[in-house]
Amino acid sequence: MVVSLGLLICVSVHITMASGSLLDKAEVKDMAAANTQFALDLVRKCAAGGMKGQNVFLGPYSITTALAMTYMGARGDTAEEMKSALKWSSPEAPTAGFGSYLPLLQEAASPASKGYVLVGAQRIYVSRKMTLTGEFSKATQQHFSSEAQTADFVGQAEKERDNINSWVSGQTRGKITDLLPSGSLDSMTAMVLVQALYFKGNWMHKFDARKTQPADFFAPNGKIRVSMMQQERNFNYGKFQELGCTAVELPYASNSDNSSSHDLSMLILLPDAKDGLGQLEEQLTAADLEKVRKNLHSVKVNLKLPKFSVESSFALKDILIKLGMTLAFHNQKADFSGMVTGPDAELLYISEVFHKAVVEVNEEGTEAAAATAVRMMKRSLPVFYPFIADHPFLFFILDARADVVLFSGRLTVPPAASEAQSQGKEEL
Repeated sequence: MVVSLGLLICVSVHITMASGSLLDKAEVKDMAAANTQFALDLVRKCAAGGMKGQNVFLGPYSITTALAMTYMGARGDTAEEMKSALKWSSPEAPTAGFGSYLPLLQEAASPASKGYVLVGAQRIYVSRKMTLTGEFSKATQQHFSSEAQTADFVGQAEKERDNINSWVSGQTRGKITDLLPSGSLDSMTAMVLVQALYFKGNWMHKFDARKTQPADFFAPNGKIRVSMMQQERNFNYGKFQELGCTAVELPYASNSDNSSSHDLSMLILLPDAKDGLGQLEEQLTAADLEKVRKNLHSVKVNLKLPKFSVESSFALKDILIKLGMTLAFHNQKADFSGMVTGPDAELLYISEVFHKAVVEVNEEGTEAAAATAVRMMKRSLPVFYPFIADHPFLFFILDARADVVLFSGRLTVPPAASEAQSQGKEEL
């Protein structure tokens, strides 16, 4: 059984740049704030659903990026609902924010450049029967550097599924496999928009493995023994009575000349009450999280943290619908007419959003990966079953009130066209 860790973990990105940096750009602020609030909403919905009392690990940036690419082709009420569910304050700012942030992922693709690895990649797989609009292709390339390639979903759906899963596995260093489950793609698949995110970093202050000891952990279903890492040193720390929690920030090492600075960190919010996780999740907002981060102070901390790994897989359709994104999944009302050209433009809808995330935390540091696939389907046109009465037939006139056959007959030789017309003019 998977046991809740009893703490909320956030991987936060700190970009220590001079004035005029990304932190000062409105579109990046908008994207980051929206992503944080969406992340909190998503965790709440997952925790309140079938995973109540279990571990949950998500890659919110991966999910929002994949949906943001999809949003570029949404129109009308579908676009409005997506914008609202993703917590965007305006239609334009979020996409520009993703585009501005992307270079940071690209420059952190190898440990030699930053001291850690942080990679994000996007790709669009399009049915060879579909043609992307020029506007959609330009926007996804400009803001997401996403490559588009054709796929034969009609004839080789399983092979294309393997191709997509293989690409995701490669981008995440083998941490995310089988993002798309068997049978998830078929001949009606029109497009799959994919985002893969990978992170690996060592702690700035590593734990001494010799100090890792068995210790009690008070899980929802009872006390268990865990491998508890521990160290004593200065960390950014704070107590927040209004939230009923204590916070500590663990920085990851970087190649910066300033040993006290860092780009990435893990922020841990530990409820004061052993059973307080649910209440903390319920009340925590993006503004609260920002306040916590701004009010941490470097103090000596006796830190104890369990070694852990979590792997989560989700089909997010139901959760996203609960967050207000309904039209995008409706096979008759969805409007993604800005995505492809031709008669198929009115037939697209999102059939499912697959997400998988994994994290491992030990004495050395953290390795985490997440991937998201938005599967877009082509809805079927209404089916008309043929009934061509071009040969003799029986017919009946019924009184349905009592299942009484009032009249019956057979037609073997209908009147000729001219004769039928003259009969139609006769008065009843």
